[in-house]
Amino acid sequence: MLDIIIAILALGLIGTFFAKRESGMGELTKDVEADENIKEVFIRAFKVFVFIFALELLGTGFKPVIDLYIVKMKSELLYWVNTISFASILCCFAI
Repeated sequence: MLDIIIAILALGLIGTFFAKRESGMGELTKDVEADENIKEVFIRAFKVFVFIFALELLGTGFKPVIDLYIVKMKSELLYWVNTISFASILCCFAI
């Protein structure tokens, strides 16, 4: 378990060294913040609420399938299914 935590921290540190930072981001954020008003803030908050509510409904809809198949899976198999799923998502975005 400790080796996994060390590997995650090491990869995180390596990622910070290879990440490129754009120098113009500070100016861009100031312009966006200046144009924002209270109405837009409430609209964005409402959209976030609707998104989270939809995720809750989606989770409730998948509950019978999860209870039937996923809960009964061994933890090792579930780990590999998750890893393969994540790797396939990364491959899709790389294309």
